[in-house]
Amino acid sequence: MKTGTKICTMMCAALFAATAAFAENPKAPDADPVAAQFFPPELIMMNAKAIGLKDSQKLAIVADVKALQEDVEPLALRMEAARDRLIATLEKETVNEAAVLKALEDVLAIERSVKTRHITALVRIRNQLNADQRAELRSIR
Repeated sequence: MKTGTKICTMMCAALFAATAAFAENPKAPDADPVAAQFFPPELIMMNAKAIGLKDSQKLAIVADVKALQEDVEPLALRMEAARDRLIATLEKETVNEAAVLKALEDVLAIERSVKTRHITALVRIRNQLNADQRAELRSIR
């Protein structure tokens, strides 16, 4: 597996895992109120029968996850390069503050783009579900 593909897979998995972790205990004191509005694809698929998920919904959710992975892969490569530039800037004997902040901004901009794509995918996945399915998933959590 190529490095970029590994990073992409890891980033997507981490983003969905964060949502899944919240799904396990949405009442925790440090629970993310934004994540509370979404359902991890894993939770949906594991409970497909219980919530009456149609084949068309499954296909749409799988397509949304695949599209996210395809969108994030090039960003993962850019993220790795930006992170390497930041590290190289920080490894110098005397650190140039402006250069570090610029390199950091590059990393953060890519992270923002990844998170935006992640939320977009979660919105699309949520919109595949009807009100009864969402209610059932809330009760399963």
